[in-house]
Amino acid sequence: MTAPRRARAKPERPHGLPPQRRVLRSGEFARIERQGTRAAGALLVLLARLRKDGRPGRVGFTVSKKVGNAVIRNRVRRRLRDIVRRHKPWLDARDLIVIVKPEAAGADSGALFAELASLVERASAGRPTRERR
Repeated sequence: MTAPRRARAKPERPHGLPPQRRVLRSGEFARIERQGTRAAGALLVLLARLRKDGRPGRVGFTVSKKVGNAVIRNRVRRRLRDIVRRHKPWLDARDLIVIVKPEAAGADSGALFAELASLVERASAGRPTRERR
């Protein structure tokens, strides 16, 4: 009889976003929404929750059908995922949920980056949340 196999911990690629760095289950989304802080902008809403267990932060995306058809929703999601990949320090010790508003469908990557950077800064600074434009 052989010993059970253990999954090897793969080193994280510098620009990758492995499953350990993503929020994947609906219960996790709900917990972050309940316990996190909210910051809203014209294109996105950000929910942020500090992690106290010492594990690396994670990110999740919510893009509803109001944003557009599958092609548009996936394009927006890919752009946001790429932005987060390039700015992993945003995830240090916190979980983020990015909710995409329908207005983001026509936005370019630069506008999405500017909005997300502003929301992350606002959420980490503890500024008042639920701001509307």
